[in-house]
Amino acid sequence: MKHALTPAILPWHRLAMVSAVLVPFSQIASADSPSADTTPAHSSTEESPGIEASNYRVANLRCNGLENPLGVVGAPRLAWSASSPTRNQRQSAWQVLVSSSSENPTVEDADMWDSGKVESAQSLHIPYAGRPLASHRTYFWKVRCWDKAGQPSEWSEPGKWTTGLMQADEWKAEWIGSEVPLDKGLPIFRKHAELERPVKSAIASVCGLGHYELFINGNKAEDRFLDPAWSNYEDTAYYNTFDITDHVKQGGNVFGIMLGKGFYNTVDDRRAHGVYYEYPLQFILQATIEYEDGSSETILSDGSWKTTTGPILHDAILGGTDYDARRLPAGWLSADFDDGDWGEVVVRERFGAVLRPAEAPPMRVFEIFDPQRVDQPEPGVFVYVFGQNASAKPRIRVSGKAGQTIRLKPAEQRAGQTGRTNDGTGRVNQAGVGTPNYWEYTLRGDGDETWTPPFNYSGYQYIEVTGAVPEGTDNPAGLPVVKELQSLHVRNASPVVGTFSCSSDLFNGIYKIVDWAVRSNMAHVLTDCPHREKLGWLEVSHLMGPSIAYGYDIENFYSKVTRDIRDTQADSGEIYTVAPYPRPVRPRLAALRYTPEWGAAGVILPWQLYQWYGNREALVENFDMMRGFVDYMHETSTDLVPLSGLGDWFDYGHGHHPGRPQYTSPELTAMATFFECTKVLAQTAAILDKPDLAERYAALAGDIRSAFNELYFNGSDEYANKGSCQTANGMALATGLAPEEHRAAIARKVVDELRSRNYQQTSGDVGFSYLLEALMDTGHSDVVFSMINRDSMGSYGGIVKQGWTSMPEAWDIQLGSSLNHCMLGHVQQWFWQDLAGIRPDPSGPGFSKFIIQPALVGTVDAAEGVYHSRYGKIMSKWSRTDDTITLEVSVPVNTTASVRLPIGAAAKVLEGGKPLDTSSDILEVREMEEFLLIRIGSGCYKFTIRP
Repeated sequence: MKHALTPAILPWHRLAMVSAVLVPFSQIASADSPSADTTPAHSSTEESPGIEASNYRVANLRCNGLENPLGVVGAPRLAWSASSPTRNQRQSAWQVLVSSSSENPTVEDADMWDSGKVESAQSLHIPYAGRPLASHRTYFWKVRCWDKAGQPSEWSEPGKWTTGLMQADEWKAEWIGSEVPLDKGLPIFRKHAELERPVKSAIASVCGLGHYELFINGNKAEDRFLDPAWSNYEDTAYYNTFDITDHVKQGGNVFGIMLGKGFYNTVDDRRAHGVYYEYPLQFILQATIEYEDGSSETILSDGSWKTTTGPILHDAILGGTDYDARRLPAGWLSADFDDGDWGEVVVRERFGAVLRPAEAPPMRVFEIFDPQRVDQPEPGVFVYVFGQNASAKPRIRVSGKAGQTIRLKPAEQRAGQTGRTNDGTGRVNQAGVGTPNYWEYTLRGDGDETWTPPFNYSGYQYIEVTGAVPEGTDNPAGLPVVKELQSLHVRNASPVVGTFSCSSDLFNGIYKIVDWAVRSNMAHVLTDCPHREKLGWLEVSHLMGPSIAYGYDIENFYSKVTRDIRDTQADSGEIYTVAPYPRPVRPRLAALRYTPEWGAAGVILPWQLYQWYGNREALVENFDMMRGFVDYMHETSTDLVPLSGLGDWFDYGHGHHPGRPQYTSPELTAMATFFECTKVLAQTAAILDKPDLAERYAALAGDIRSAFNELYFNGSDEYANKGSCQTANGMALATGLAPEEHRAAIARKVVDELRSRNYQQTSGDVGFSYLLEALMDTGHSDVVFSMINRDSMGSYGGIVKQGWTSMPEAWDIQLGSSLNHCMLGHVQQWFWQDLAGIRPDPSGPGFSKFIIQPALVGTVDAAEGVYHSRYGKIMSKWSRTDDTITLEVSVPVNTTASVRLPIGAAAKVLEGGKPLDTSSDILEVREMEEFLLIRIGSGCYKFTIRP
């Protein structure tokens, strides 16, 4: 059956979404998630006597998009979601209580805020409106809601948030560092603090540049990695806030800091790529200790701290780490350690950047991989095979003599491969990883030693070990013995919110390799690759948005990316290709400084945050940036053709080396991007109640559209190209540039070309996203199926067939390029939006409204997608036999869904085993040209379609 969408949700909004986790088809989980906005009033409201509580349940409390966040400043934004067994349930009012003392506040002890009963259906982005918040304090809150019948729910379980330093002038600590040159070793620091009374609470805010680890009384403060997030260091430095109550005690306490370089200092790195910074390593720490008796004390970084060189001899964000365990003083984190021979710290001038609380989730360790096997391709050389290419760092447990050194080399491939198949059996090949890149560990020599690099990770599937032997191996030379070597996957901790699977093993395999590329590049920025660069090339963030947000909650992550872009935007409005954008910059990166398709992230990402999460504040914060970039493109254009750049990077033609576009002029893609950004800006201005600007930019978009069609359109079915119209026609259709009366012919031209090429896509990094949207929006999901359902060279299936475990940089697996790039992973969008059939409705931002319209195509007999929106669980699960189609749908409270069933006029549709016209729960049934429209409210539904 043909899958179609009505023009109401066509084309140019280009919503941003995100990748997900693959699970077996039979094991999709269920759960609910959060909701949106508004006004406060202060009046205490008790439940009326005799009124029975509703079956409405409130859960998933979120503050600033996070569960129980630390480091909150400003007015927090609160949110929650709800569940109810009653269909078509909606919230009619809410009440929030906030307390500074009670962990389960009541109306009586809500000393910070009792909102009273607020008549509102909103449950997302509700601004706190209570008494002023203090720094380094924890606040507890809960909420209840009234259902559509006016019945109150029970109170939710309480949530909490902990503030950072609310005002910049509250920072009393000093930036401190060491005068010892880094080539002598990286510094460590300690501070003995005597706490004289029983401790009630302890909160610490810390920034260490480039990266740091905080230890208290011998323990790491929290299981995090690579704090703080890297940033545009001239503008922003992020600090992290920790609740250290459980780490400190009455009596002697020791605070310890270890510093790493990251992108903040790349001087003398054995490997750098386009980034050259030379800032001194330094940190700032301020901890507030509150005693049981009500008094308090502050611990600061200042001249009283002591320092010495530590065990890290070399630290490079790209090139690895050299670590000599003998140089870490034994017991340095214990209270009775004698630091008399340690040096004095140097107090730095106040760092020029603005100290901001971390706004994105930290990096953490996730999956831990044991080796599938260990090979010995040459004497004394051992290759550990982990079976998954991932962003990771090693963890080694080893024993040997003091001073012996082990080298670990990461790689994505091995020597001896047949063609482009991942079947090498030789030594590791670091072609796509970049060299030199390795970790060296020098042993302490006191029994089993366990180590993992503190400030470095890479992308790899294999680790080559030299200088040691695996346990159980002959060891005549007396080398260190590796007892265990594991691969620890590290990534940004954006929560998993989506799962997808279907009846096609090939499609599930494709989903998996793309998802691994996505999660491997979710760091402090959305990186291009987890090894040779780790840079935030911006085109991936917005073009892969519709493939990432279904799987991961990226609201806070992408909010951080938009700040990176704002921080680096030029006064002219120009947005660079990379954010953070290093200054000074090396020539190779400078040559690729600007291209519209990359800079468009500064306009599209805020729009995606609004559409996906209902985050209107993202539009407010970024409007000037969005406008500045559109104006820059306009001012530097010639006859509305903007300055061009990289264009459809890495488009594909058999036998052609990828790179700059072969089939589409960069001027065309630049102009299409200019149009798209201008339309988004016009709509944003309308939403923000700026009618004059909305009218101005809508008119500009109309002018660009006319000029584009005059310049590139042949008047019937094709846009100018160099042998393939896939990107040119696809962009014209997906952005809304194509004249309405010619859309069908323009789409047919793409379909005919794909069929003539045996469904081989030619579109690249930029164009493929638009190509997929164009085919989906014009009812050609069957053609997408044929394009994806291949395993020849140049296809997703070919990558799976050749044994690669993540998505490579090039369609044809260029072995000299990265083998862990997510930039071509746009197929996730098709899996979610067409195969599972879950689509956002632009008229209901934040998924307050959405569309369910599965595409029943090809040989796929079943598919299931579960997405936990801010309002709760959305599910679309369908299967078909020869004569029956079954569709199960879950709709969260406070939302509505438009279900579109692709049926003929004679089809019989049942819901819950009963005819549609007998159900009072169905809000609307309407026959459309190519589908039956069924509008439903919250609840679980099961539709059965028979001839």
